[in-house]
Amino acid sequence: MLDLEYTEKIQMTLRILGFCLIFFFASIAPAHAYLDPGSGSLILQIVIGAVATFFFAVRNYWLKIKTFFIRKGEKPSDSDGKNRAA
Repeated sequence: MLDLEYTEKIQMTLRILGFCLIFFFASIAPAHAYLDPGSGSLILQIVIGAVATFFFAVRNYWLKIKTFFIRKGEKPSDSDGKNRAA
């Protein structure tokens, strides 16, 4: 009995959501907006900045992860012979 009530609530929620979406898309009016060259260059600057920021962040975090594992895997070297017990 509980499952039937739950499915009815889901169906009602989906009906309301569908009605809201239909109403939203039916009431959209044309914007009659104009994008001048300044707007295009602003959008281009945003895209280039976002891409550069992404690559910078990936490079920094990659170096941090890489150095963490390199330091963890290294063992002290005794190649000079000073640390050996006699």
